[in-house]
Amino acid sequence: MSFQSAVAFNQGFGVVGEIVFEGPLRAVPATIKHDTAANIVVGRWFTIDASDGTYRPGGTGLIGGVLANPKGYASIGTQAGGPLAPTLIVPTGTIGEFVAMGEIVVALGAGVAQGDLATYDTTTGVIGSIAPTATYTGVIAVTTGILTVSAASAGARLVVGSPVIGTGVPGGTVITALGTGTGGNGTYQTNIATAVASFADGVAPNNAPAGSAIIPTGKFVRYANAAAGLAVLSLTGA
Repeated sequence: MSFQSAVAFNQGFGVVGEIVFEGPLRAVPATIKHDTAANIVVGRWFTIDASDGTYRPGGTGLIGGVLANPKGYASIGTQAGGPLAPTLIVPTGTIGEFVAMGEIVVALGAGVAQGDLATYDTTTGVIGSIAPTATYTGVIAVTTGILTVSAASAGARLVVGSPVIGTGVPGGTVITALGTGTGGNGTYQTNIATAVASFADGVAPNNAPAGSAIIPTGKFVRYANAAAGLAVLSLTGA
C-alpha cells in the first residue's frame, strides 16, 4: 500500500439550510402549508400559495425561498431512529424561515458545475440543476474575436465558459470574458480571432426536466461537484 501523495483542498463548508458567506441576505418567516408534511424538509424550495400566503414545498406559485436555519426548529426525530435521531424534517405547523436572497447550502442528488442554473421538483421541492443554454443570433469580429449577440432567447444565461455553436464557428469556441452582455444580448469575448458571419446558435433554450421548474433567481457559482452532495446555491432575490 502506497503513502498518500495528494490532499484535497475543498473543505466541508456547512450544513444544509445554513448561510455560508457574508453578503446581501433576505429571509422572511412564514407559515408552512399543513397538507405538505412529507416534504417539509430544510434545504428544499418553497413557493407561496397566493390564496392564503402560506409557503409550500415545490408548487408553481410565487417565488418563496429555501427553508433555512436547521438549528432553529424542534426536532421530531424519525420513525426508524426514534425521537432523538438526526433529521432535517420540520414538524407540521412550524413557522419556517425562508431565504430568498443569499448563499445557502443545499443537497443535490447529482453533480453540479459552476454556472449551472437551479431547478426544483414541483411536487417535493427538492433542488436540482441544469447547464445554462440559450438560442441567439451572433456575429464574431475578425482579429478581436468579439461575439455580438442579438435576439437572445428568454432566460438566456451566457457566461464565461459557455460554448459558441453555429454554422461557420470553429469547434471548441467558448466565451472567455463578458463585454456589454451579462447573459443575453450584448458583446462577449471569445477564444478565437476568426471572422464569422451571422449565425444562429443551435443550442436549445433553458428547459427544466419534466416535473420541475427553474428557480429564476438561483445559480450555483461557488463550487463544482462531480457527484451528488452539498452545493452552495446563490439566490439574488425576487
